[in-house]
Amino acid sequence: MPKRALYPNFGSNSFNPVIEVAASCKALRAQSAVNHSMGIAPVPARQGLIEDLMDFGLKVPPRVGIALATLSWMILHVVASQTVMVVGKVPNGDIAFVAQQSLIHIVAAFLQYVIPFCLLVGVLVSVIRRRRAKCVLANSRSNPKTAIASMSWRDFERLVGESFRQEGFTVLELGGNGPDGGVDLVLTKDGKRYLAQCKHWKSWQVGVSVVRELNGVIAAQKADGGYVITGGQFTDDAQVFADSCRIKLIDGPRLERLIKAVDGSTASPVSQSTGVPTLIPSCPECGAAMAEKVANQGPFKGQPFWSCSTFPKCRGKLHIERVA
Repeated sequence: MPKRALYPNFGSNSFNPVIEVAASCKALRAQSAVNHSMGIAPVPARQGLIEDLMDFGLKVPPRVGIALATLSWMILHVVASQTVMVVGKVPNGDIAFVAQQSLIHIVAAFLQYVIPFCLLVGVLVSVIRRRRAKCVLANSRSNPKTAIASMSWRDFERLVGESFRQEGFTVLELGGNGPDGGVDLVLTKDGKRYLAQCKHWKSWQVGVSVVRELNGVIAAQKADGGYVITGGQFTDDAQVFADSCRIKLIDGPRLERLIKAVDGSTASPVSQSTGVPTLIPSCPECGAAMAEKVANQGPFKGQPFWSCSTFPKCRGKLHIERVA
């Protein structure tokens, strides 16, 4: 007895669902590969109201989140109270008016608790993350190299973000999510906005493609500059490209020195050579804060370098790495 065909025979020129699905999947994979090669981030899945509110509460400063939660509850509570229909007070038996007021009351009565709750949850998570970031930074100061090598990529982002906070920046953590070119942190200081990308790479170098991608995002979002921070190193091409734009590269050894130097007592000056805020290292001789200067003679004439702030008492110096 002949076996029954799994799918009907539509003919050689007819629609075949299996072939069509396979072709569609192949086309989607091809488009994804093209987008990846061009540095185009995938479109994130759309979130619901609750996720959006929590995410908003997570990103704003805690005081702002608490104030917005209180204000939203007060406004919606008043709306819910004013739209309660009392029997016998319906104007001329207007059914449409009753239905409208009842709908507004139900929505306001529901949202007066949902919106503040979601905002406060986001604020709570933000506070917990900030405390976690402070602990990560404190635990990393004694031996930054070992700490960076053993921590997760998430803790690495927290470490970098808290280091910038201690230097006077307002830090917005994105975690590399969304159509932002993989930006992990948005840094704001003195009215200027900088984008930062964290690469927790220890065993290989960060290439020029990462720096070039961030430079494109900086231009698209009209930011004032950017940072690429890694626990490893950068290739020569990445350093050369960063020298030509508004991006500052911080590799593993420099990050270790910066972690040791961060104490929250000094603000970051603006680099004389790049115009991008730079983190202050400690003098290798006496441990005092250093000041950026420009050599006016010798083979390094015109190049910036770190000089001890107690000069001429201490003559400690540090070469400024190739960063934008």
